[in-house]
Amino acid sequence: MTDTARSPHGAATVASLLRERSARLGHQPLLTYYDDRSGERTELSYATFDNWVSKSANLLVEDLGLRPGQVVSIAADDHWTGWVVTVAAWRAGAAVRWAAADPHADVVVVPESAVSQAVAGHPSLVVVGDGLGGRLTAPAPGVAYGDEVLAHDDHFEDAGGGAGPAVLGQSHDLTHADLLDAAAAPPGVRVLTTGALREPAAVTLGLVAPLVAGGSSVWCPRAAGADMAGRATSEKVSAVLRGERLDPV
Repeated sequence: MTDTARSPHGAATVASLLRERSARLGHQPLLTYYDDRSGERTELSYATFDNWVSKSANLLVEDLGLRPGQVVSIAADDHWTGWVVTVAAWRAGAAVRWAAADPHADVVVVPESAVSQAVAGHPSLVVVGDGLGGRLTAPAPGVAYGDEVLAHDDHFEDAGGGAGPAVLGQSHDLTHADLLDAAAAPPGVRVLTTGALREPAAVTLGLVAPLVAGGSSVWCPRAAGADMAGRATSEKVSAVLRGERLDPV
């Protein structure tokens, strides 16, 4: 891992880098999320995102018994809560697997609209609702993420896990070093990205790179024909993720 990727503070994981950046850049925007199907626009500062991550890590550990080295399957991969839970799993020392829910994972996180019979009986099931803040709009099995997460503590001590896999993929796994090494962007960059979490470049360049650079992301994984050129202008982005490269605006 290069010194640049590790950050000047020597962070070994994305979660620990978030904590360092949050302490220094607290109220600056980190993530602006658009859902063009529902009209949602949610903006999270470094401090607010870090707070959600800590609360989510406490939920995963206290309510579901997640331990370092275990696996969290995240099918909610195109909503900001999915990115929060991803970093929370890393803070707890676990690895993540995105896309289709894996019933063999230690914890399974699914959107409210996709609770299948295969995972409905999973002993450690988290359901992310379609409502504001991931709240459920109808009864569902498992732990209701948006209804339960806010009751948890604002602090969670990082469990480490930098040496193990961060992301389990179909062809190969990614470590935190891999994620940080691939996250190259100009200082203070503001990136517009439409990729879901299951797309490696959407994670490394769209979400991790702005964190490394002390910048921010405008994440629109549910773009649904929206005017992205107009959004790039209105959100004052400085780069757009196209494929596997950041194009300056």
